Amino acid sequence: MVDEDLADLTDDIKAEYANPTIAATLNTLKKQIEAEKQKEYERQKLQIRTALGSEIIRRYYYDEGMIRYSLKNDQFIEKAQEVLNDAILYRKILSGK
Repeated sequence: MVDEDLADLTDDIKAEYANPTIAATLNTLKKQIEAEKQKEYERQKLQIRTALGSEIIRRYYYDEGMIRYSLKNDQFIEKAQEVLNDAILYRKILSGK
């Protein structure tokens, strides 16, 4: 959406004005937008990968595959396994200390 709007604005400005300063400003803005999009992608990459993996598993392996995939990639289950494998921490949690 932003890309289309910026492209339209660029076309409009080029049609009405032949000012190189404005063109340079628009190019700078395009670069800033691309950099921000890349940062956002990097921030969301794990969530995107997890969502895509879940959807692929769901389509090809149905519910059983989805459950298996979720169990392998669930942070809470990983933490629960850590607690269960650490006898001292397990007793500490059960004692309420």
